[in-house]
Amino acid sequence: VLFRSAGTGLLTRVDNSFATGDIIGNSSGGIIGGFVNAGAEGAHVLVTRSFSTGEIQGANAGGIIGDNANRLAIDSTITLESSFSTGAILGSSSGGIVGASANVESVESSVEVSDAYSTGEIFGDSSGGIIGSSANALADSSTIGVHRTYSRGDISGTFAGGIIGNS
Repeated sequence: VLFRSAGTGLLTRVDNSFATGDIIGNSSGGIIGGFVNAGAEGAHVLVTRSFSTGEIQGANAGGIIGDNANRLAIDSTITLESSFSTGAILGSSSGGIVGASANVESVESSVEVSDAYSTGEIFGDSSGGIIGSSANALADSSTIGVHRTYSRGDISGTFAGGIIGNS
C-alpha cells in the first residue's frame, strides 16, 4: 500500500504509481488504504495511470482504493482514471477498483471511476467487479460515476455484482 489514507489537504494526487506485492488486512487498497476523504470537507483525491497486481485479502478491500472513500464527506471528490487491478481480491464487500462504502453518508460529494478495469478473481459477499457494496448509501446529493470500465475476473458471493456490489 503506497498510502494508508489520503485527502486531508485540498488536493492529493497519485500518478503513474504501482504496487505488486500481496496485501493482507481489512480496508486495504492496492495503492491507497481505507478512509480516503473520510469526514473531509472540500478535499479532492486524483489517482491516474496507477495499477496493482498483488492479491489483496481482507473485508472492504479495493484493488486501487480501500473502503470508506468519501464517507461522511462534504463537497469532496475522488477521481480515478486510467488505472487497473489484476490480482485476486478475497473478502466481503470488496471491489476490483474501489472497496466498500463509497460516498456513504456524504453530502454533495462524488466518486468517479473511468477508463479502469479489474481482471482478478473477486470472492466475497456483497462484492463488485469495480466498486464494492454500499455505494451512495444514505448520501445527500452525492454521485457515483462509472465510465468505460470492465471487470473480467470471476466474481462469487451472495449479492455480488459485475460492476457494483450490493447497495
